[in-house]
Parts: sequence; structure tokens; C-alpha cells
Amino acid sequence: ETFKSIATPEMKNECQKTWTDDVSLNLCYRVLVGSESLIRTMAAIKNVPMPSYSTPDPKKVTESDSNHPETQCRMDTSLQGALCQAQFDHLMIPGKKAAGGVFSEAAEREAAMVTCTQLSGYQIGLRPQCWYKARF
Repeated sequence: ETFKSIATPEMKNECQKTWTDDVSLNLCYRVLVGSESLIRTMAAIKNVPMPSYSTPDPKKVTESDSNHPETQCRMDTSLQGALCQAQFDHLMIPGKKAAGGVFSEAAEREAAMVTCTQLSGYQIGLRPQCWYKARF
């Protein structure tokens, strides 16, 4: 099934900045359509306005936050995830067996090699700083 017909113009605009082939575009649309449904529900529960892709959360945490981020930050995170072009290894759980545990620098470095991070050379698809603080 194609999600192009139900993706909003804003979603299409964001996805088309990164993806050009139909399969990747459809996956991007599908991620954003599904995410928006969850975010719309969260916004209603919290009685806050629906966030927008055009107004990213400006917050920059000083350390990664393990609490649930605000709705705008979640929208930003979903968008960046949909735009990430890193090739994920489905046979690997990054950091699971890292020295020092799953919250260690070693785990973060291992995960950085299969995700969109500045450490791995990406500039698009980075986790937003409204909840995540990279250590390097």
C-alpha cells in the first residue's frame, strides 16, 4: 500500500528533501503518518496544540533525558528517524554487549556506526537535542 495519498503536503515536502526513490519515499510517508497519529493522540491527552514539522523544539538538553519528551520533540524525533539514511544491521543490537553496559560510551559508539550521528558523518536524520545529548 502506498502512503503518498494520505501523507500531508508537509510530510511529502520533508521526505522529498532526502529521498528520491518510491520505496524510500513511501517508507518515509508511512513513518510520518503513523507517528503523527500517535503525536496527535498525545497532544490531545496533554491538551496542547498539535506540533508542526516547521517548528522544531529549540530545547537542548545537557545530558540525554530518559523521560518521555514533549510532543514537539517526539515529532522532531520521528521526522529525523524517517530521514536517516544509515543502513541498519537487522542482525545486530548495537551496544547490547558493549563493555560497560548499554548506557556506556562504548555502546553509544557502537550504535553510532549504524545510525545517523555526527560521529558517523551524517548531518540529516540526527536525533534531536531536545532529549538526546551525544557524548562525542
